[in-house]
Amino acid sequence: MHALDCDLMRGGWRKTTAGLVAGLLLGAQAAQAAPPGPVSVPVLRFALGQAWAMPFAHVVAGRLQGGILFEMMNQIAANAGAEARITILPPKRVDAALDNGQVDLHCLLAPAWFDKPVVAERWSVPLLVLDDLLLAGPGSKEAAPIDLDSVKGLSVGLVISYRYPALDAALRSGRLLRDDGPSQQRVLEKLALGRTDLAVANSLMVDWFNKSQPTTQRLKPLQTVHSVTTHCLLSAKPAMAPARIHAGVRQLVQSGQLKTILARYR
Repeated sequence: MHALDCDLMRGGWRKTTAGLVAGLLLGAQAAQAAPPGPVSVPVLRFALGQAWAMPFAHVVAGRLQGGILFEMMNQIAANAGAEARITILPPKRVDAALDNGQVDLHCLLAPAWFDKPVVAERWSVPLLVLDDLLLAGPGSKEAAPIDLDSVKGLSVGLVISYRYPALDAALRSGRLLRDDGPSQQRVLEKLALGRTDLAVANSLMVDWFNKSQPTTQRLKPLQTVHSVTTHCLLSAKPAMAPARIHAGVRQLVQSGQLKTILARYR
């Protein structure tokens, strides 16, 4: 081969190699300069029973927009490094959603409300004590407290499918006549309109309802019929690690986040 041809070949090889090196360097620089892709945030799925009303749940067009439970669930999700997804369900469908893994968590439940025991590992730390009050309407002459063993045929507004152990004997005997409503808000409204003689509702909801009424039209608490400590209940098939969910709930309680949320609704 002629010497000139060899020189040309060596020169071409050097140019090709230099081009490859330059291309690799440019590619590396471009990779370093490229913005990172979107970070996938895990989702923590909550169930919300339709029976809740303010101050626990402010629902607009079928979506939870505010209230104690709204803030509580979003804070638990944030503590777990996740985004909250809340599904509103009829009370009777919530248990099935927890059992089949449709949701991960349902909050403000008590073990005493279940016919069959639920394993301890599915219950979170205690959250909030709820007091159920027996109420009379604004024009009622019922004296407080009322003797449930001596009442005769009084209608009492209750939430459909909810259990009220303190009233069981009076309901079975017919001394109290159960009048079911779809939510605690509806139960209170019916009592205020005189459509039932009595009603049972959570004390926080009663206080919230009465704030919106003229003094003469406020519902009258007669007595506490049941006090219960509530928890969050973990799904039997959670999509997120149970330890991570439990830690999120524990942080809500132990850090004072829950007290801060509740203070906004007192």
